Amino acid sequence: MKSKLYFKTSIISICFLILSCSKSDDTANSSISINPPKWIHGTWLSGSAGFRFEVNDFITITSGTEISYKEQLEFYKETGEETFAEETKTDESYRLKLTFPPGQSIKYEFSKKSETVIVWENQTFKPEFSKQ
Repeated sequence: MKSKLYFKTSIISICFLILSCSKSDDTANSSISINPPKWIHGTWLSGSAGFRFEVNDFITITSGTEISYKEQLEFYKETGEETFAEETKTDESYRLKLTFPPGQSIKYEFSKKSETVIVWENQTFKPEFSKQ
C-alpha cells in the first residue's frame, strides 16, 4: 500500500511541476518558508531517486526529474489558496509537512545516520540516501 501512495504522490508532484513551469523565478517576495537545517543541505541519492535540500527549498528527484516544493507552494499561494510548510529541526532529524489546497498534506521525515547517509524515516523500509 505504501508503494501505491508513493506512486500517487509522485504523479501528483509531476502534475504540480507541469503546472508551475510558467511561473516566474522571482522568489524574493515569497512568504513560503522552507529552511532545512545545515547538516542536511546538499543532494542525497539512492539510485536515480533522492532529495536536494537547499537553504530555502526542498526538492525531490526521480529519474532526473526535479520538483521544487517551495515553487509548488508558491504557485498555489499566488492563486489565493492557503499553503504552508511546517518544519521540526534538530541536529539529528528533519521533519517537513507541506500543506496544499484543499488541505492535502505531504509529510517527510529524515534522520542523520552519518555525515554521508540519511534515512527517510516515514517509509516502510526506511531507505538510505548517500550524499553526493
